[in-house]
Amino acid sequence: PVALFGTALAIVNVAGAVVAWRSHRIMDLVGEKLFLFLMPASMVTMYVLMVPANAPVAVALFCVQGAVLGAYPMAVRSMLNRLVPSAQKRATTLSIESLACRLCYGIAVIFLAWTLDVLSVNQALPVVAAICCIPFLLMAVLPRALKTSEP
Repeated sequence: PVALFGTALAIVNVAGAVVAWRSHRIMDLVGEKLFLFLMPASMVTMYVLMVPANAPVAVALFCVQGAVLGAYPMAVRSMLNRLVPSAQKRATTLSIESLACRLCYGIAVIFLAWTLDVLSVNQALPVVAAICCIPFLLMAVLPRALKTSEP
């Protein structure tokens, strides 16, 4: 129900906060490479599972998105801090990453809103899941960063 949107949003954001808080420990346990793989894999899985889901299950599934959005900045900043040796270059790199992330997010939101407007929710969810596969393509073209991510 619309009256519970605020509660659902709060639950999703709490999931994101908890994962952000613990993301370094999780990354240490599973390794940076697997952690980076699990974020888009979790999003793809979440959107695929949302197609047949009802409202309470959908809120629980959206907690995955909250968790990924909480983990992403921690993982990326940790990796960039390690990979970029110069403090001056690191600050510039982190600024560019932040700008690129926001730009991509803005473009994605506009495209996804248009997709939801044109298609039904159940038709739009597989499109969103396919978009979540883009990081896998990026992983294929960024082998140096992934190879140097292991100690």
